[in-house]
Amino acid sequence: MIDVPVWIIWSAFGLSLTGAVAIFGLSALSAWRSDFQFFPPPSNASWQHRTFLALFSFSSSIPSRTTMSQKHSLSKTT
Repeated sequence: MIDVPVWIIWSAFGLSLTGAVAIFGLSALSAWRSDFQFFPPPSNASWQHRTFLALFSFSSSIPSRTTMSQKHSLSKTT
C-alpha cells in the first residue's frame, strides 16, 4: 500500500464530498424552483455547464484508497 499521510487522505475525501454535495444541492434547488435550471444545462456555454463539469471532474478525479492499493498490488505481481 502507498504510504500517504492521513491528512492528505482526509483532505481528498473532504474535497470530493464538497463537490458531491454541491452537485446534489444545486440539482435539488433546480428541482424545487421552476425558474432555476442547473442540470441539464441549457447550453454548453452556460455557467451551469461549466460549473457541473468543474464539480463533477473535481469530485470524481481523486482516486480512492482502494483503487490506489489495487494498482500497487498489480504492480507487484507483474
